[in-house]
Amino acid sequence: MRISKIILFAILIAVTSGSGCVYYNTFFLAKKNYNRAEKKRKEALKKGETTLPSGAKTLYDTSIKKSSKVLTYYPESEYADDALFLIGMCYFHEGEYAKAIQKFEELALSFPESPLNQQVEYYYYLARYKTGDYINAKRELERIAREKKLKEAEEAAFILAEFAYENGKYKEALQRYIKFLKDFPNSDKKNRAFIRIGSIYFKEKNYQEAISYLEKVEYKNISKDDYFDARMMIANVYIEEKKFDEAYKIYNSLLKNNIFSAYEGKVYIRLGKFYEAQHDTTNAISFYRKTIDKFPGTEDAAYGYFYLGEMQQFLFANLKEAKAMYDSVSIMAPSSEIAKEALTRSANIGKLTSYQTEIDTLGEEASVETQLKLAEMYLFGLEQIDSAINEYEYIAENYPEDKLAPKALYALGWTYLFKKNDPNKAAEYFSRILADYPNSDYTVGAVAFFKQKGVAVDSIGAKTVGFLFAKGEDFYLVYNRLDSALYYYSTVATNFPESKFRPRALLAMADIIGERLGEQDSAKKLYSLVKEEYKETEYSQFAKAKLGEKTLEVARAKMPEEEKEVEPDTVTYAQAKDTTTEVAWEDLPKAPTPKKRGVLSYPEQEYRSDLEGKRVKLKIRIDPFGKVTEVKILQPTGSAAIDEGIKKAAEDTEFDPLEIDISNYNKWFRYEIYITKPEKRI
Repeated sequence: MRISKIILFAILIAVTSGSGCVYYNTFFLAKKNYNRAEKKRKEALKKGETTLPSGAKTLYDTSIKKSSKVLTYYPESEYADDALFLIGMCYFHEGEYAKAIQKFEELALSFPESPLNQQVEYYYYLARYKTGDYINAKRELERIAREKKLKEAEEAAFILAEFAYENGKYKEALQRYIKFLKDFPNSDKKNRAFIRIGSIYFKEKNYQEAISYLEKVEYKNISKDDYFDARMMIANVYIEEKKFDEAYKIYNSLLKNNIFSAYEGKVYIRLGKFYEAQHDTTNAISFYRKTIDKFPGTEDAAYGYFYLGEMQQFLFANLKEAKAMYDSVSIMAPSSEIAKEALTRSANIGKLTSYQTEIDTLGEEASVETQLKLAEMYLFGLEQIDSAINEYEYIAENYPEDKLAPKALYALGWTYLFKKNDPNKAAEYFSRILADYPNSDYTVGAVAFFKQKGVAVDSIGAKTVGFLFAKGEDFYLVYNRLDSALYYYSTVATNFPESKFRPRALLAMADIIGERLGEQDSAKKLYSLVKEEYKETEYSQFAKAKLGEKTLEVARAKMPEEEKEVEPDTVTYAQAKDTTTEVAWEDLPKAPTPKKRGVLSYPEQEYRSDLEGKRVKLKIRIDPFGKVTEVKILQPTGSAAIDEGIKKAAEDTEFDPLEIDISNYNKWFRYEIYITKPEKRI
């Protein structure tokens, strides 16, 4: 009986006080899992691993579930604010910044007096920065950095310097890193700051300052990768200064240090480049071969093959052997960025060989088109500039009556302007287009060249289609002189019936006559003309819309207070002459295959596995010289650094202007960039 009473008493105690134990135990498990996840994450960072370990993610997810249970079943408990804090921090470290922001805001609204709000402030604004709220987040992070008594001030000051560096604002970054070292001299991030400062000075070719900071880097509180990269950078400085003995000492010391035995292949590759810099091809080849033989199937071996391919291509002019080397790269590391570049080069050599074979076989009967393809392959595919110039000049001199002759001249002008950096020589070829081929659409690019040099359109002299159309544009869109604009547009439409600028001139005339002069009947006749003569083109579609036969699909235009639909009959030519800025992304013309693809480069620590392989949609403008002049990211990734890297890659991309319809110069194209994990540079 006594035992039964004891059991009954224990049951009553459990019933009356058990709920407190349950929610405490639940929160205790949530916090335990969070702390274990943090330990794994920090250990990975120390090893130089920038992706979140799967084990850490599992623990974060468990912590989120346990914390959510506290909020669901015990919302009034003393651990509710702690639970919100843990959920927000878990989402933050998982890269789910939008979800983290939501939880941090819930914490501030539901528990305004909680001391956790001050702890979370830094992470809240950092998450906002990573989701695109750059201006406001940066301002608040700067405020936190100024409050040096705050625990997070050091983190904020360093991350602001990192943001500047990652976005290419090196002057600002340099100032921030130096101030960071002054304000937080004992920070465990000082070695990373030394590396960044050294890197900036190296980019500026201020080698003495670069060395002075890089030599301060200690193998402490940084990963092996960071320390190794610092030593490699010092060696690069010595090579730039022709201090080869000093550079060799660094490579040799790393090879002898067992701590860096895993980097042996990378050191061999650097030794290959080291000997190339001294024009010692024998030793360079020896180290590339040594890397391939000792580390088969690795990315280091892939680089060995790639650099051997470059030597065969550019140094020995042995394209067959170069192709064999490039083909071997993908066998070593098929998913690497270097493999993609090698495959492109191999394919280009294959195309060049086929063009050359056709020309050699047919002799003078070989088509000018094939010879032009050969020139373009030399220029864009293999970057053999002088060979390309020779081919273009051969076409221009031997086939002056061919329809591709002005294209060859345009290519020569472009090549001297952008590849040889010789605008005077470029002017010679652009002038020949204006003088010898005034009816060619390539005169537009030539006119654009002289306008960019500050030469007035009137002073160019030759009354080409490019000159006339440019004059019409100036008078209509710049000076609002309608009679003069109509004169020049009419001249284009009447005297250049085969020009790709004729439909644009006709549409401009219809717009002026109908919208500005109120003569609707005359305008309709011009729209009908365009509709019938240019069927299945964007010009016909636009004309149909103006005639009320088709709805012109345009995006919603942003008004001061609300968004209003732009009606087809309210779109003037001035608004719609570049209708691609308003249509859906899918309806834009696809950009041609780049001749030079910009490299997507961003800090490895920004990489998230959920972004791997993601296609980011962009709109890009391409000028008459194949350069990208404007970029718009339609799908931000949530990382400012990656978005800036995408934008920079697009801006660095170059296209063959000869593959673009002349009438689409300076218009929007749709373009995509694939996100892949940034490779470690060696």
